[in-house]
Amino acid sequence: MVLVNNWIGQIVWGGGWGLDHLRFTGVLQRFALCYGITALLVCRLPHKTLPWIAGGLLVLYGALLLALGGYIHGPENFMARWDQALLEPHVYGGDIPDPEGLVSTIPAVAHTLLGFIVGKLLLQGDARRIATTGTALLVAGMGLSFLLPLNKKIWSPSFVLLTLGIASLLLALFYWLIDRKHLWKHTGFWKAFGSNAILAYILGDVVAWVFDGTGFHLWYRNLIGDSGLLSLVYSIGCVLLVWLVILPLYRRKIFVKL
Repeated sequence: MVLVNNWIGQIVWGGGWGLDHLRFTGVLQRFALCYGITALLVCRLPHKTLPWIAGGLLVLYGALLLALGGYIHGPENFMARWDQALLEPHVYGGDIPDPEGLVSTIPAVAHTLLGFIVGKLLLQGDARRIATTGTALLVAGMGLSFLLPLNKKIWSPSFVLLTLGIASLLLALFYWLIDRKHLWKHTGFWKAFGSNAILAYILGDVVAWVFDGTGFHLWYRNLIGDSGLLSLVYSIGCVLLVWLVILPLYRRKIFVKL
């Protein structure tokens, strides 16, 4: 019962009970912010302006990183100071700055806007333009990394461009293989995750909390040892456990939506 209480506390309150422990930032909260802001811009502005808005956000954020010491890992980081000033004590207690903090939502919105643009190309069935766009984004991200190094924790502009470039190229490849050439028909494993993506994400955390709360990870480490494949095998095991839960839902066409 204590273990269940700890899980619920982690999910709802970020580590404890009561409003004093409620974390305002987080992955799902960032999803909501980015989706809401992007939806507003997409519905209110001409779509041809969206790439310029995304680019402007990345330039603004990049300038802030360079001018204010955005790559500093510690409480003196300007993003950490702003989060603590505005949200303390409702921020992540681990990494500094908060990986889902307020300021780094700026490039995340740009990320979402650019993703919307690539999604429009997919709806148009233009795999070649998706691939071309992905290549340009990939090259731009790699080039920008010399000035603004890749960093997921602060969602650096180079990270935005590089990851979106890789994702776009993979999207173009799979669209061509599956929808155009019908060369890969057995995609049920992946569809099960895609059809219940948010549920799968939450279940992944639940599985990790179960392993952590029961001490399974310690038993596993003693059994396997600290080999180079330890993390890989552990992660694959977690993914398969989640898949066993969501596969029956996919087959019965049960989709959990927000």
